[in-house]
Amino acid sequence: MNNFPENPADTKPNDSAEEKAYHEHYDRQIQALESAKAPAHSTRFIMKVVNNTEHDLDANKNTLGLSADNLATLQLPSGGISVYGQDFRYVRNPGSRSKDIYHHCIQFGGMTVGAFVEFGLRVDTSFGLFAPTVTPVRICKIMSIGTTPINCTARITRALSTDPYSFTMEVTLG
Repeated sequence: MNNFPENPADTKPNDSAEEKAYHEHYDRQIQALESAKAPAHSTRFIMKVVNNTEHDLDANKNTLGLSADNLATLQLPSGGISVYGQDFRYVRNPGSRSKDIYHHCIQFGGMTVGAFVEFGLRVDTSFGLFAPTVTPVRICKIMSIGTTPINCTARITRALSTDPYSFTMEVTLG
């Protein structure tokens, strides 16, 4: 499951009312993805990226194996928003102490201005007297890269507390 805007460059807001409607449009898209049933044995990851910089920041490197067409849809014009969603296979062996479910990164921008976003899910298991305790560990990190630093934040906005521990994160650049 991948969800990309049809043409992000055409949806850039012009004033505060348009900007609010713009965010609401993407938030509704995220809510639809969060409420849609995930395939069996899958954990859903959703990421909203907001570019508040004065620079166009395209996704140019990733560990997801995205095609050139998918990367092209992750263009982030100045003031733009993008939503990315993917279902990852969720398999956990009951006897294992720790299991990486997925761990990936996407780079927006480049050597002058850019950000490196890292996300993932690991499930830690500790064995108690009667039953094991399963603890999800979500990775939600961002780092400014390039010669001109930009302010970056990443936060988890929704996290399921039960298997398969799906979560949504929001990344703000600038």
